Amino acid sequence: MIPKYRLLLFGLKNRLQQFSTQSYSATYTDITKQHPVINGSKQLRKLLQEHVGAKKFWLENVKELSNIHAERAQKQEDLVPRSSADSLQEVIIPIGSDLVQREKYLTFYNTVRFGKLLEDLDTLAGWVGFKYFKGPTERAPFSLVTACVDRISLQENSISSTEDIKLTGFISWAGSTSLEITSYIDQFDKESGTWKRLSDAVFVMVARSLKDGSGTFVNPFKAADDQELKFFEQGQLNKVERKRKSEESLFKRAPTSDERKLIHDMFLKSLDPTKSTFSRRVKADNTVWMENTRLKNLLICHPQSRNLYNKIFGGFLMREAFELAWANTCTHIKSRPSVIAMDDVMFRKPVEVGSLLYLSSQIVYTKGSYLQTRVHAEVVDPKTGNVDTTNVFHFHFTSKKEFPEVVPMSYGEYMLHLDGVRHANSLGVSYDW
Repeated sequence: MIPKYRLLLFGLKNRLQQFSTQSYSATYTDITKQHPVINGSKQLRKLLQEHVGAKKFWLENVKELSNIHAERAQKQEDLVPRSSADSLQEVIIPIGSDLVQREKYLTFYNTVRFGKLLEDLDTLAGWVGFKYFKGPTERAPFSLVTACVDRISLQENSISSTEDIKLTGFISWAGSTSLEITSYIDQFDKESGTWKRLSDAVFVMVARSLKDGSGTFVNPFKAADDQELKFFEQGQLNKVERKRKSEESLFKRAPTSDERKLIHDMFLKSLDPTKSTFSRRVKADNTVWMENTRLKNLLICHPQSRNLYNKIFGGFLMREAFELAWANTCTHIKSRPSVIAMDDVMFRKPVEVGSLLYLSSQIVYTKGSYLQTRVHAEVVDPKTGNVDTTNVFHFHFTSKKEFPEVVPMSYGEYMLHLDGVRHANSLGVSYDW
C-alpha cells in the first residue's frame, strides 16, 4: 500500500506539471501575428527570441520549452491549412536614416555587407515559419532549423548603403515537416519613389521536436489564389530537383560521358606536348593551378554566435563562409569581386557551441568574368578530435575584368571543377556581366 503522503506528493507533482504546461501557453499571446512590419533586424531577433521563449543569456534557456511537446499534432490533418498570406512578413532595415544601423552594415567600399543580409534572411525565415503555424498552443511545439538554402540570387552587383532596405518573406510551400520560405531584398529608390528588387532567396526549414529532435508536423498549405498556387507548384519542383541533385552527386555516381570528355580534354591541354608522358604537367599563360587558390580560416564557436536553441546560428556560418570566399576571390583576381549568387547550401548537422570550425575555400571554376568559389565547413570536437562536415557553400562572383582560368591538377580537383560547372549551369549563370 502506498503511503498517503506519497500519493499527495504524486498528485501535487502532476498538478504542477499541468500548471507549468498550461501557464506556458495560456499566459502568452502569439506575437508573430501582431507585427506586419518590423523595424530593424535587431527588433526581429528580439521578437523571435521572445516568441520562442529563449532567454537572453548563455545556458539560461527555460526548461519548460519541452512541456509543450505533448501538444504537437499527431497527424498533419489535425492542423488547419494555412496560406502564404498568413505568413507574410516585412522587415525594414533603416540604414538610410539610422547612422548606427548603417555602420553595422557598411563595407569599406561604402556598400552593404552581403554577409549581414544572409544573417537577416536566415532569421526572417525562422520568424516566417513560426508565423505560419497555427495550433492548440500560442507557441509552436517545435523548433525550426535551417535545412538548406536552395539559392540566393542578386540582380544588382552592389547594394547602396544610403537607402533603406526591405526584407520580405512568406511560406511558398509546405510538406509534412518542412517549409519552403521565399524571401526578397528590396531597396528604396528615391528617384521613382518605389522599392527596387535586389535579390530573391529560397530557404527550407524543418520542424523538430523540442524534446527529442524528431520531425514534427506543420500546418498543411492551401493556396489562397493563383499566385500562391504557382509558388507552391514551384516548391514541389524545387523538392524534386534537390532529390535529383542528391542522387546524381559525384559522390554517388561517375561523371557523364560528356563530363569525362571535358576533363580528359582539360588534362591533355595541361601536358607538355614535347614529352610523351602523363606526369609532366605545364601551366599555360593566364592560368593558375587550382591547388594554389585555397584560403582557410579557423573559428572558435563561442556562445555569442548561438541561436535560440544553443547551437551555432546558421546565418553566422553563412556570413563567415561568404566573407572567406570573397577574400579568397579578391586576393586571387587582384580586384574587387561582386557576388551574384549563392546556391545549394545543405546544413548537414548542427554546430555545437565550443566546437572548432574549419572553413576551407577554393576557387573551382572560372570562365571569362565569372568565378565560383566553394567553401567546405568542418567542425572538430576539441575533446575527442572527431571531425565532421557540416556545410558546403557555393558562391558565384563576377568582376569588371576577366579571371585567369583555374586548372585542376588531381582527380579530386577535376571532380570539384565538374561540380562547379554543374552549379553554374543549374543557375543559368551569364558570363557577360
